[in-house]
Order: sequence, then C-alpha cells, then structure tokens
Amino acid sequence: MKKWMGLILALVLCLALCAIALGEAERTEATEFAFELAAEETLYLENLIFNEPVTVSGDYGQIMFANCVFNADVINAADVFTRVFILPDCEVNGNLILRNSVKEATIETALPKYIIYVPAPVVCEDCVGVVVALGTFDVEFNAETYHLTDATLFYDGTKPENGMVPYQGQEANCYMVGQWWENGEKTILVECEYDPGM
Repeated sequence: MKKWMGLILALVLCLALCAIALGEAERTEATEFAFELAAEETLYLENLIFNEPVTVSGDYGQIMFANCVFNADVINAADVFTRVFILPDCEVNGNLILRNSVKEATIETALPKYIIYVPAPVVCEDCVGVVVALGTFDVEFNAETYHLTDATLFYDGTKPENGMVPYQGQEANCYMVGQWWENGEKTILVECEYDPGM
C-alpha cells in the first residue's frame, strides 16, 4: 500500500507542478458541487471557485482539486478509501469534513482521507477518517493542533522493508492524523513518513 501511495503522490506532485508551470489560470465560478465517484475513478478539477459546500461520495475513488478556491466546506462522505486531494495552489476558506457511517476500523483499514498541500481545518465527525499533510505545517484536526513532532510511528520510503517503526526524530516530510474506533475504543494516531519523491 505504501508503494501505491508513493506512486499516487508522485503523480499528484507532477500534476501540481505542471499546473504551476503553466501559470495560474483564471478561475471560474463552479456550478457543480456534488461529485459521486465510481470505484477506482480519478477526477481532476481545476480553476474553480466553490461558493457552496462541496460533497464527494463513493468508495475507492479519488478527486484532485487544483487552483481552486473553497468559500464553504468540503465534505468527504465516503465510507472507505476515497481520497480528496487539495493541491498547493488551492485556497480553503471553510472546513474539510469527514462524514461517514463507519466507526470500527484498524490501522490497516483503508480509511477515507484528505491529502492536503495547504493548511486547512479538518473536522472528522463521529466517524473514521484521515488527513495527510504533504509538508511540515501544523494540522488542525477536530479543533486540536497537531505537529509532525507529535508522531508516534515513522515510515521511511527509502527502506520499506523496515515497515513502521517508533518515531524518534527521524527526518520526515509528511505526516497524517487519523481517527477510528477499535473494539469500541477511540484511537487518534499521528504517523510521519519520509517520502523521497517529495
């Protein structure tokens, strides 16, 4: 799974760099605010201004927003896996909300997530979800501020055979904050990684 995540992150970074290289395109006001993704679908949206809440639904898909402005909340309503990418040239003036019907999970569960290149407040309602910060900026998750140094686990993308190890100050360039319940007990996990592709 880590290899796939690395490949996806490299693809997203390439798309973001291409968008930046082409210069900032003029943004237009969005007219569509609900996006239901099919399994394994990837949707790429760019140069839009969303003045109403955006809802992303459907499991096992991903949607990438480039050079977009969100003047309302973004809601990831998927139960499993679906990833919402907020690329570096976006502006978020609302909350990123995780809203689903799942509570029980494990660290191996493919949780729905936001993958963000810019700081934005994340609200994970009474459900499971993850935010991945592609950078070392602080993450606001359910009104608590987390830092990369809060991580308890570490993954080195140059040494995948080591798997997850305790975080002890190793060099990292991204991290995640996740929430789920396992056997009825709430878990908040902060895990960081070193991704050589970033």
